[in-house]
Amino acid sequence: MNQPSPLRWPWGVRLFHWLSAALILAMLVLGTMMVRLENAGLRFDLYQLHKAFGITVLALTGLRSVVRLALARKGLPLPGPAWQRRAASAAHGALYLLIVAVGLSGWIMASATPLPIPTSIFGLFDLPPLVARDLATYKRAQAAHGWLTTALACLVLLHVMAALKHQFWQRDDVLSRMVRG
Repeated sequence: MNQPSPLRWPWGVRLFHWLSAALILAMLVLGTMMVRLENAGLRFDLYQLHKAFGITVLALTGLRSVVRLALARKGLPLPGPAWQRRAASAAHGALYLLIVAVGLSGWIMASATPLPIPTSIFGLFDLPPLVARDLATYKRAQAAHGWLTTALACLVLLHVMAALKHQFWQRDDVLSRMVRG
């Protein structure tokens, strides 16, 4: 399919997409860095930033879901065979589910930690706890957060590879629709 699509995503959709992508990548880097740091003050600051970014991503994902559902009803056409469109739809659904699951598992972990540390969202407000402080819950949420994050990182990589395949191999303009208006 070498037919370029004349349709472009609206600027708001593209803004949400790229902002979410940047925050998710930043969180993956922060998450990797913060657990390895020995400087307790810097580690604390990075944890708070990581949590604030996580809540921001959850909020953006909620907004993106509403917009995506509204646009899906309009029948935005995608190039390629039906199986490819179904696979793309399933992958996007899995991305959204994993983003929410990673965020919620992190929020549960922050809530359940035995340490009485509030989760400050950019110094604007403290996040309310989802569960009571409990070491066993914290450890389960921590394990889930790690596994879900790994799955999300793998799916993000697959998403990027698929976009690049569409752009440079199939030349069907799928990536261009998310880049330029």
